[in-house]
Amino acid sequence: METQRWHPSDWIRLVALLGAFVAFGVGIWLLVSGVSAEGIVDLKSSVLSGTLKTASAGLFVCFFALIVIAFVLASLFVAKRSADARTPETRSRSRRMFPLFWGSILGIAGCGIAMLVVEPSVRVNLSFPMGLFGFGFAASLGAILRAINDGD
Repeated sequence: METQRWHPSDWIRLVALLGAFVAFGVGIWLLVSGVSAEGIVDLKSSVLSGTLKTASAGLFVCFFALIVIAFVLASLFVAKRSADARTPETRSRSRRMFPLFWGSILGIAGCGIAMLVVEPSVRVNLSFPMGLFGFGFAASLGAILRAINDGD
C-alpha cells in the first residue's frame, strides 16, 4: 500500500482552515455578546474588491473567516482535482465523507444563526445540537484527513 505524504502546502492549508474556523467561532461569540465596532473596510485585490460597512465587530470577523475558509477549501479542491486526474476514477473514502462534513458545517452555522434570533433564555438549549454538529464536523474532518493521508 502506497501512502501519500503531506507536503508543506497541505500543512499550511490545515493551519489556515483551523484558524479560520476559530476566527469564525470568535465572530459568532462577538455577535452573541453584542460587541459593537462601527467601521468601513475597503477591499481592493485582484480576487475580491468592495466595501464592507457594519456596526458589529462579529460580522467583520465572520466575513473574513468565511473568505479564508472559502479560499482554503477551493485550493483543496483544485489540488485534489489535479491529483484525481492522475488516478483512476473511483469514489474514495474521503469523497464519501464530504456530505457529513458540509452538513456539519451547515448545522453549526444554523445553530449559530438561531442563537442570534432566539431569546437569551432559549440559547442554552441550542448548545447541545451545536455540540453534536461540532462532533460530527471533527469526526468527518479527521476521517477525511486520515483518508487523504492514507492515499485513499
